[in-house]
Amino acid sequence: MTDAVQETVQNIMSASACANICESTPGCASFGFRKASQQCDLLNGTPEIVNNNVRCDVISEEDGTYSPTACALTDRLNVTGRIETASNSRDNHTFTYDGDWLIIMRRYNDDVNFNQSWTSYKHGFGDPTNQFWIGNKVIYQLTNQNNYSLQMDLLSCNGRYYYARWSLFRIGSEYQNYKVKDMLVESFNTTNTTKAVESLTNPLGASFSTYDRARNTNCPISFGGGWWFRQCAMVCLTCTYSRCQDSTIFPEDMRRLSMKFASVTGNNCDYGCLLKAATMKIRRNA
Repeated sequence: MTDAVQETVQNIMSASACANICESTPGCASFGFRKASQQCDLLNGTPEIVNNNVRCDVISEEDGTYSPTACALTDRLNVTGRIETASNSRDNHTFTYDGDWLIIMRRYNDDVNFNQSWTSYKHGFGDPTNQFWIGNKVIYQLTNQNNYSLQMDLLSCNGRYYYARWSLFRIGSEYQNYKVKDMLVESFNTTNTTKAVESLTNPLGASFSTYDRARNTNCPISFGGGWWFRQCAMVCLTCTYSRCQDSTIFPEDMRRLSMKFASVTGNNCDYGCLLKAATMKIRRNA
């Protein structure tokens, strides 16, 4: 394999965040993530092929060791598995992992339509190895079998990378409209203003809504996505994709309706609040 480090980005929290950065960086063919130093190497070479598969030398979860052989973007998190649901039936799903985190949502452009129906959000849609929503049914079953943490990895239109982590995340059943029942903030590297911190728990207590099943709100119709809307939202990773349009030609009322995370700047919503890419992932607590 011949590759060269095109750029090293500092303070990156996860492999999926590193993948999102590579995805949006011109000339990046693959990437390497170093856990111990929280560094993301963007590589311009072609990954080595071993037994007809892309070789992916991931970092050790224990000591953060790193091999320069990187994962190809198309195969970076392609891990399949089977989940036994809490109901009387079994659902097959393709799972993608970032270390021991199960990715439940990934988005980095507008190729996939996230303005989906209640049923689509219930069962999931998209390609789990690329852009997708895993399904509210699965999220409910997992977060109610054990305690789970939630993390969002974010690439802002301002070109910076952010994360927010909650040490406890749980949603209710479909009968409860997949309402967010628990959401306990653990850490984040976004703005720490009062409004920013408030936005980190904005979905708490909110029911999930879609354009065809809105819970006392017109927000999903205005915002164009399924989410836990509350006033309508300071956080929405499934709303209309912003394309990171310049603020001078993208008025504030349109920015407020777009894919965003107000905690980035504490302003709902300036240019830095808009998102270019985002990943949601959950992990079972020890």
